[in-house]
Amino acid sequence: MPGGMNGVQLAVEARRISPKLKVLLASGYTAAALSLEHGLPNNLDIVEKPFRHEELAKKLRLVIGG
Repeated sequence: MPGGMNGVQLAVEARRISPKLKVLLASGYTAAALSLEHGLPNNLDIVEKPFRHEELAKKLRLVIGG
């Protein structure tokens, strides 16, 4: 990403600016690895790659609140 920011940092900053923003990160890393390496907060949802359409839909419904 431009400026050396990673996806976790972007999500955290976006949430800082707009606390009600709904975020779903997609990553090839596990949530545990992102927590260790990039400080993934507990309040950010993640879907791990590769994922099936059904899994993505389930996560999106969870994040959206439906």
